[in-house]
Amino acid sequence: MFYAVLFCAFFLLLHFTQHLNLLSETSFLNWDAAHYFFIKENGYEGFRVAFFPLFPFFWGLLHIGPAAMAFLNGLIYMGGVSLLFAVLNITDKRYFFLALSCPSLLFMFLPYSEAVFFLSAVILLIGLHKKNNLAVIAGLLLCSLARPVAYIFIPAVVLTEFLTGTDHKKILLNSLLYSFAIAFGLFITVLIQHHYTNDWFSFFKAQAGWGNYFRLPELPLNSWAGGTIVRLDGTALLIGVIASIAAVMLLIKKINKNIISDSKVLVFSILYLGGIAMFVLFFRGGWLFSLNRFVFATPFFLVASYFFLQKIHLTSKQLLICFFAVTLYWFLFKSFVHIQTLLKYEALTVYLLLFTLFHHENKAVRTISFIGCLVGNIFLLLFLYYRFLSGGWVG
Repeated sequence: MFYAVLFCAFFLLLHFTQHLNLLSETSFLNWDAAHYFFIKENGYEGFRVAFFPLFPFFWGLLHIGPAAMAFLNGLIYMGGVSLLFAVLNITDKRYFFLALSCPSLLFMFLPYSEAVFFLSAVILLIGLHKKNNLAVIAGLLLCSLARPVAYIFIPAVVLTEFLTGTDHKKILLNSLLYSFAIAFGLFITVLIQHHYTNDWFSFFKAQAGWGNYFRLPELPLNSWAGGTIVRLDGTALLIGVIASIAAVMLLIKKINKNIISDSKVLVFSILYLGGIAMFVLFFRGGWLFSLNRFVFATPFFLVASYFFLQKIHLTSKQLLICFFAVTLYWFLFKSFVHIQTLLKYEALTVYLLLFTLFHHENKAVRTISFIGCLVGNIFLLLFLYYRFLSGGWVG
């Protein structure tokens, strides 16, 4: 119902502005969607080996157009998020609306791999929550066929087992089993790509061609398309930095005090968010393009943010400290070059801090926080969707 209302509002906006042509088939084939469509139609060729096979091959089996695939992706995502919230018993309606309105979820309603990856990751998280190894292995395998996540997932599953377990034999066995499932998914991908290219290393060569190799990030940090997208990807990096700090704290507690975490779902989510952010930062030299969808358009972000919003209770002094800390963080993006630029970053800082007031003791503050965040989310979601359909880069 929520997304039906949003689509109606978006449809009316396009109607009254005479831009209904943006809902044509070709409008859905911008950027990565065009590459997935090519793979669906022709198989792998050239630089497109950088894209993993699960989504385009799934699309190829359906024999449907880009708009229909976008609609089906939306249904896949809605089924996945409903299943996740039901299994994890997330019943807070306010959080439910905030989660559904996350701006980067626009990718769930495009012919991108995000919805398939989302559902695969939900299977993984449910397996971790239910301690069902079969579901964990299935989720890991599907995820590794949908995205190049082996670099992130293998360290994450090993650390998750270490941080949440005390039985060393079980930790070792699970780590090996889960790592094998991830590596097997990568092997299948390489095998498929070798079939089309006759090159066992085509994926790794393509990654280097796209600029994905280890190097120190250069300042200022940046992204493609400038302005709004830089701030969006910068926010995703901020989430990743916070997750990395949380992961280090968990590791210190385990090593120094032998304190284990009781939620594999939360620990894996934190490790993924921190891992993907650091990977993009150090393997793209400070260019953060697409990081927002790697972070926000995942169930890992929904799980970690739910825990964060439940636990965070900041005093006025702590809010002020956070405001100045985030302001300094934006300096990495050269936010100080012009007063208008600085004000845009500061407005984003205020918007982000509104989320920390989600469970404030004052009801009026809680209401203002929720409404402000929800309205901001919806506006950005529709704006970014319009931008994509118009041919603009989003992530």
